[in-house]
Amino acid sequence: MIKKKLTTEQQAFCDEVRLGMENDREAEISHDEVMKWMEVAKEQKFDTLQAFLKKIYDDIPLSYGNICHKIGIAAIATMYAFENSDQGGITGFQSGCILWDVVCAWTSNYDPQKLIHFKDMLYPQYNQQFATISKETFTWLQTEAKKSIDNNNDGRGMHPDVIKHQKNIIAGKVPFGYTLEN
Repeated sequence: MIKKKLTTEQQAFCDEVRLGMENDREAEISHDEVMKWMEVAKEQKFDTLQAFLKKIYDDIPLSYGNICHKIGIAAIATMYAFENSDQGGITGFQSGCILWDVVCAWTSNYDPQKLIHFKDMLYPQYNQQFATISKETFTWLQTEAKKSIDNNNDGRGMHPDVIKHQKNIIAGKVPFGYTLEN
C-alpha cells in the first residue's frame, strides 16, 4: 500500500481532531459520577425538573461521551418527574413499554428487536430466550432477506457469504443455531 503524505492543511486538521479527542477524554465524567447524577434524576418532580435539566446542561462538561450521558440523565429525570407525580405509579410491564417506546423512537428502528439480560443465563428457566425466535420474527426475517437479495440484483453490493446466508434464511434455515418457538 502506498502512503501519501498529508498536506499541511490535512495534517493541521488531524492534529486538531486528535487534540479534541484528548480534551474530550479529560472532560469525560466517570461511571460513578453518571450513576450519582442518575440517582438525583430519579428524585425529580415537575417543580424541580427544569432547574435540574439546566444543571445537567451547565455542570457536566460537553464532550463526545458526555452528551450521551447528559441526554440519558435528562430523559430519566423527565420520566421520573412523571412517575413521581400524581399520575405516576407505573408497573414493571408499563416500564418495559416505555423502554421500547424510547429505544424505537430514539434509534428510528421499529424492526423486531430483543434486549438480552445476560444475568438470566444463570437460571435454566430462561433457556428459551437465548435459543429461540418466534415464527413471526422468522417470517419477518425471511421477508427482509428476500428484499435485501432483490435489491442487490447486480450482485456487487453484498459479500458472497452474506448472499449465501440470506438465501439460507429465505429457504427456511433459522440462523445462528436458533430454533423456532413451538
